[in-house]
Amino acid sequence: MPATGYLLGSRLTVADIATAALFGTLIHSFPELAGDLKHNAPRVAHLCRRVEDSPSMQRFLGNQRRDLGNAYCGCQIERSLRDVMR
Repeated sequence: MPATGYLLGSRLTVADIATAALFGTLIHSFPELAGDLKHNAPRVAHLCRRVEDSPSMQRFLGNQRRDLGNAYCGCQIERSLRDVMR
């Protein structure tokens, strides 16, 4: 996959948005994992940046992150992840 392409070709698809939602949210909530993503999955990291940089996604993420802060998934799963990251 070229750095300017998407997961399934030359157009943005639901697969790209879902990937960015998963990994972008993870990195927003746990910024200490950003280096690991860049090292182990540089194309995924770059894809997330490109998807999140679109104006419509910036508006959506701005609203979501303002409302939810750095929450990831809540409850026991999030507590467990945060415990592991300490």
